[in-house]
Amino acid sequence: MKIISWNVNGIIACRRKGFLRFLADTKPDIMCCQEVKTKCALNTPGYQQFWNPAVRPGYSGTLILAKQEPLSWSTGFGNGKFDEEGRLITLEYADYYIINVYVPSVHPHNSPDRPDFRLEWDEALREYIANLPKPVVLCGDFNVTHAYIDSYPENGKNEPDNPLFRSEVRDGFDKLLAAGVVDAFRVLNPNKEGAYTWWGPKNKNRAENRGSRLDYFLVSGELLSFVQSIRFHKDILASDHCPISMLFYPIRPKRELDDEDMTAITPKTLIQPCGTCGKQFKILDSDLLSEVSKQTAEHDKPFKEGYLPSADVLYREQSPRHYSQGNFLPGEGGDGPPGQ
Repeated sequence: MKIISWNVNGIIACRRKGFLRFLADTKPDIMCCQEVKTKCALNTPGYQQFWNPAVRPGYSGTLILAKQEPLSWSTGFGNGKFDEEGRLITLEYADYYIINVYVPSVHPHNSPDRPDFRLEWDEALREYIANLPKPVVLCGDFNVTHAYIDSYPENGKNEPDNPLFRSEVRDGFDKLLAAGVVDAFRVLNPNKEGAYTWWGPKNKNRAENRGSRLDYFLVSGELLSFVQSIRFHKDILASDHCPISMLFYPIRPKRELDDEDMTAITPKTLIQPCGTCGKQFKILDSDLLSEVSKQTAEHDKPFKEGYLPSADVLYREQSPRHYSQGNFLPGEGGDGPPGQ
């Protein structure tokens, strides 16, 4: 299974810049989009569309495109205070949930109450995940650089003495990880530097890779072994974020076989007599019956023509299957050719 997450920075603009071409080229099983800003017509044959636009036009919003129909789907936390911005979609499958999130950002130009809103939203996300009865694959734009390695070294907010680095936002991300999800990329690439997913619009930030890692795949611990790889598609320039993809192969545990299963898989023993000499041999699969019938027909042919070869020649050359494989029943000449 391939899952892609992408902050498209406006789905209409991204569509003009090649969104549908990228979808066709990469063929993900699930595409999670953030900051769609509006709901619009998308020609996505083979995909079901699950939208959660914000109440406010031209702002926020999320979208999931999925090939496989989920058991159920929902939007938001069920709390109007947090849900009107369209920041979360959940798809339920048999063994796990796929959750697409667009976490609120905090900027100096925000209203004074916005930082508190962000912290409350983070807490609501932790509680939401904790109450789900299945493991989760959580992906999206989390609007946080978790560690020094996740941001370009010369970024002013990445200085160790800057209180913004050890901010409450990063502390909230630590609490999310402590709740039982794992940063899959960092587990696979613990020391990889320059792995960024967002670049500011000024100067040559993207060309010089002066960015930050704001987009993540977080998976429940029990699903981590199913993660094969994570890729950053930095060559896709249709947004200020690049898409990130994860190859994910969930394997359902084998259940113990019951009596009905054993009956279904146990081969039936069939008895096939030689048409002339009466010797009997056993076969374990009805599909072999036609093959054995052909062999016994060849075995019968010399007798019908009046030619009686020696038993050893007959069973070695005319019917090698029920001679060489020792498939005679006990007491019916199973230790060698007839007459021995």
